[in-house]
Parts: sequence; C-alpha cells; structure tokens
Amino acid sequence: ILSEGKMTEILVQKHIQEAAYNLNKTNERPLNFAVGQHLSTVLAAMNVSQKDFETSLRYFSEHPQMLNRIYDEVINELNRMQAKSAARK
Repeated sequence: ILSEGKMTEILVQKHIQEAAYNLNKTNERPLNFAVGQHLSTVLAAMNVSQKDFETSLRYFSEHPQMLNRIYDEVINELNRMQAKSAARK
C-alpha cells in the first residue's frame, strides 16, 4: 500500500494533467484515453506501478477517513499551487 503522502502526490499530479488536457483538448482523442495516458505518465514518473496504485486506491476507498485526508491534502496542495501561480502574474 502506498503512503498517504505518495497517494497525495500522485493525485495532485493526476489532477494537474487532467486540467491541462481539458484546457488544451482536441477532438482527435477521446477524453478517457487521454486521462488514462496521463495517469500512466504520472505513475511512471513516480516509479509506481499501475497495480500498486490500484491496490492502494482500493484500500483507501475502503477506509473513507483516510481517503478524505488524502483528498483534503490534494485540494490544499492544488490551492497552494494556484495561489503561487496567481501571485507570479
């Protein structure tokens, strides 16, 4: 099982990739394909296998308090990143 911190990192990057895709999507590829590709890219960059991610996601889904903590931190991190980006403009 991945740590809560590692799961948070993966989900933050996954949501960033999805947002970037949605901002720049084309009609050439269906969204489901692109989202799956983004997750694979994120997992590869973090040296995490698809199986380990899925096992961990299933585990955290069965422990809602843990999953809520992870997503609270994902939201906090995305908000921090957005604020930092806005401050640079």
